[in-house]
Amino acid sequence: MVKNVKISAKTRRKLKAKKLRAGGVVPAVIYGSGSKPLNLEISQRDFRQAFSVAGEARLIDVAIDGKDPIKAVIKDIQRDAVKGNIIHADLYQVDMKNKIEIEIPLKFYGEAKAVKNLGGTLVKNFESISAKSLPGDLIDYIEVDISVLDNFDDAIKVKDLNVPENIELLVPLDDLVAHVLEQEVEEEPEPEEKEIEESEEEAKAGEGEKADDGKKEGGEKAPGKAEPKTEKKK
Repeated sequence: MVKNVKISAKTRRKLKAKKLRAGGVVPAVIYGSGSKPLNLEISQRDFRQAFSVAGEARLIDVAIDGKDPIKAVIKDIQRDAVKGNIIHADLYQVDMKNKIEIEIPLKFYGEAKAVKNLGGTLVKNFESISAKSLPGDLIDYIEVDISVLDNFDDAIKVKDLNVPENIELLVPLDDLVAHVLEQEVEEEPEPEEKEIEESEEEAKAGEGEKADDGKKEGGEKAPGKAEPKTEKKK
């Protein structure tokens, strides 16, 4: 049985978000289930641990100001572009009787023969997939066995995923989840007909120049120069 993920939160103080973050706090907001949005602050360490386990596809128990915990999911997070720290989080309070939309991660396993034996490249078109279900029916991930990819013509589609009946997938069933792409071998382009003709003309011109040079070296008189006159002795 999966252990429940619990997290403690406090109503946010009237401090700037930058100051909260500097103090090791994640500014957050919780909304949904007919309740007004409430600004929260959660320990960076506690939130990071909870997110590493729950991700965005598992229910968590959120205890606010020491009160009884409420059921929620982590709907969205924002990270610092440089350090990667979580700088903001959106939590969605759920109604256990109403279906919610969620992103379920895909967990790929196995070895594709088209990669191992044929040298292809595995292409994953999805890392997670949009789905809809009751909060109590959520699953942590969907397994995808890529060992069925024997050839380049093989593919795994959304309709091939093993998903419980109480979970509705929100993407077209014929969409590709994974396949193996054949590596293209680059060939040198053949010269065009025009280029061949130009090369032949250049070669002929080169031969003509060599012939002219040979004639000059053989004693041909340079044009424009008169022969020197020799005076006779008296």
